[in-house]
Amino acid sequence: GNVWFEVKGRFRTRHEMDKYLHVRKSNPMSILVFVLHSARVALPGAQRRKDGTRRCMEDWLEENEFVYTYESTMGDFMDNFNKGLT
Repeated sequence: GNVWFEVKGRFRTRHEMDKYLHVRKSNPMSILVFVLHSARVALPGAQRRKDGTRRCMEDWLEENEFVYTYESTMGDFMDNFNKGLT
């Protein structure tokens, strides 16, 4: 299958988040890898939790079983990803 990389600063709306679920469902043989600009960016409308944090992009990506990395670690990610393909 194909590997697609989506570089994201943040999700702007819930609709945008849902779009990626539909993209994956419509392309079951493809892998969608999110490359995040920053860590722990809050989701749109995320309420503050009791511990003071907010639900973030990584939480949503993990809950929905998407692969992700960060721009700052993309080289290491690609080295390990390519090893998995050989």
